[in-house]
Amino acid sequence: MDMSFTFLVLFAAHVAGDFVFQTKWMVDHKAQAKGLMCHGAIVGVLTALALGGTHWAVWAGIVVSHTAIDWVKARFIGNNFWAFTLDQALHIAVLAAAALMITSPLIWAQYHAAITAPLIVITGLVVASQAGGPLVQFVVQSLSHTPEKTGILGAGRMIGLLERGLIYGLILVGEPAGVGFLITAKSIIRFRDAKSASEYILIGTLASFAWAFAVAYATGFALDTLAPPPLDA
Repeated sequence: MDMSFTFLVLFAAHVAGDFVFQTKWMVDHKAQAKGLMCHGAIVGVLTALALGGTHWAVWAGIVVSHTAIDWVKARFIGNNFWAFTLDQALHIAVLAAAALMITSPLIWAQYHAAITAPLIVITGLVVASQAGGPLVQFVVQSLSHTPEKTGILGAGRMIGLLERGLIYGLILVGEPAGVGFLITAKSIIRFRDAKSASEYILIGTLASFAWAFAVAYATGFALDTLAPPPLDA
């Protein structure tokens, strides 16, 4: 339990740092010291909270490695699907190694029974909604056709966040059939879109839905595996 719980807490802090508290300005300026240091400071604070103000050597390893990985990606690799995937894989590998190195329970372990399930669900929601945004964007940007951007500024991003969040919630509450209504509603709304953009929209929608489905089922598996059973079970 200790290692898996430690990894969960560290992963939750990582998700918060990369997808909740990291601003677009930080992403755009990560190749520069000011953007990189701001993001590194956020990662440092969240990681310190996750570790409960202990294990400072592990804390330093996580923060330094996170900052170094982001710097290399920003300066030499760029921002695309494979760079994003490799970046996140390396961060997760560091967290797994850190969880293996920490042999004593974190101070949060005493609340294990109360916080594990909510932490899994909230972290999964952020991964499904927020982390899915860049992935879907990279998929559609790889297409040769780019439809003309019209409508409300930022509406597409908000629609994506909401649809992935709704799918995630429907899967977790055991109502996957409700996704069909979401697909139907979006199809009707998009019916009048230009034919030249229809495949572009469809690919983006399917990528968004697929990511939300995958994260929702992975979250359900984590709940079944890691969350303690109810007291009356």
